[in-house]
Amino acid sequence: MIIDECRYEGDLPHAWGSISGREMVYRFWRCACSGGYCAHGETFLSDDGVLWWARGGSLKGESPRRIAFLRQIMESLPGPLEPWITGWSGLGLMTPEQIQEKLEAGYTPGDFTYLALASIQRMRPDDRAAHLASEHMWRARCGEEAFLQFFGIQTSAECAFDLPADKRYRAELIDVWEMTRTVQHENVSGFIKVRLPGREGMAVLITRV
Repeated sequence: MIIDECRYEGDLPHAWGSISGREMVYRFWRCACSGGYCAHGETFLSDDGVLWWARGGSLKGESPRRIAFLRQIMESLPGPLEPWITGWSGLGLMTPEQIQEKLEAGYTPGDFTYLALASIQRMRPDDRAAHLASEHMWRARCGEEAFLQFFGIQTSAECAFDLPADKRYRAELIDVWEMTRTVQHENVSGFIKVRLPGREGMAVLITRV
């Protein structure tokens, strides 16, 4: 998947040319964690009336070096990313019949997961699609070699991952705006929890060691 125009960082009087640098960076991360690629552009007004979008020149925005930071991470992986469909993130691809199979797979009637799945199953198809789209998880993987999740505007204090039990991994916390990488776990496998700082713009990269 290639998105040629995910809008532009700038200050034009048009919606397509006036998103913030932070939103542009978030869109690149969301695209990467969907197994895709997108293109950067910039549309700041200037006295000479020339937009970088049309003529090139010097970039003024806050997003280019942060997009370059993401590119470095992606190029360090052993292969291309593809969507990582797990848990709730996979519900949007499921039919009511498949959700019913999940309900019969061991959930106890009355617990939260059962009630949530049963409610989603009863929705009209368009309502179900809209609801699940709002709960999208931005997760990607490179086989069993690397896993990447971007949290966007979520402000979670922790997250959980169920990794292959027969391999060992390193888990890093990434601040996509400050461009920092902090190792949280070394030599782990199976079910792990990663502490998050409770602010937006975070990602977790898990790579095989």
